[in-house]
Amino acid sequence: METDGSVSANVGINAGFKEDAVIMETARCAMAQQYPADAFEVRVVIANRFAAETVDGLRRLPVRVEEVAFEKSTKSRSLNVCLQRLSPDAYEVLVILDADNLMAADFLKVG
Repeated sequence: METDGSVSANVGINAGFKEDAVIMETARCAMAQQYPADAFEVRVVIANRFAAETVDGLRRLPVRVEEVAFEKSTKSRSLNVCLQRLSPDAYEVLVILDADNLMAADFLKVG
């Protein structure tokens, strides 16, 4: 799938245990890419123990919120569940960020 020569990308933010303090800024930063808006999607994977206000705030942003819950949660377990929910050919590039990683605005630019 291509849009004006840009590869399609999914930016996945893997939010772990109680990372409420940083996740909103990370999501906003990921959405601010200097890249065709129809060529990338931001997904936030929430493992558990987030405040309801944080989840509500994320749902008000133009991001896709993926909630997962486990008795014993790990980042890899959360990512694997989210990856299983993606169509195998939906994106050409998958970017995984930790909840406190901030992307430069031109991170997704090609060439």
